[in-house]
Amino acid sequence: MQTTGTAADRSSIHRRRDSRQTSLPLHAALVDLAQSTYAITVIEVVGMHIPHELRDEFPNEVSLIERTIRTNYEFRRLATSYDEVNRKIYRIESEEEPTTDEVLEGLKKRRLKLKDEIAATLTKLEHRM
Repeated sequence: MQTTGTAADRSSIHRRRDSRQTSLPLHAALVDLAQSTYAITVIEVVGMHIPHELRDEFPNEVSLIERTIRTNYEFRRLATSYDEVNRKIYRIESEEEPTTDEVLEGLKKRRLKLKDEIAATLTKLEHRM
């Protein structure tokens, strides 16, 4: 981008560039991202699916989960712990973070215990409604 000219000229260049970028289809935007230094991070975030997310484990209770996270401190703590453990397991299984089999098994047991506690809480909340 050209850096000479008045502030108004530079501003119009930014507007044209921004409007051009927002009209690109997703695959074209990803090709443009490949040119940047942040391409790998952005593409990983866009394309990354972490298995066992709460919305995947409880697909019929997504709205209840979201509402309860906002209103119930204990449930929010459980959900946050579950997400942290689940993402750690994902990093280990995708070989981003090395560890022993024993540590991985302990994390999986912790995730299952948290999931059971979340399920019990959701069941109680559903019976109240």
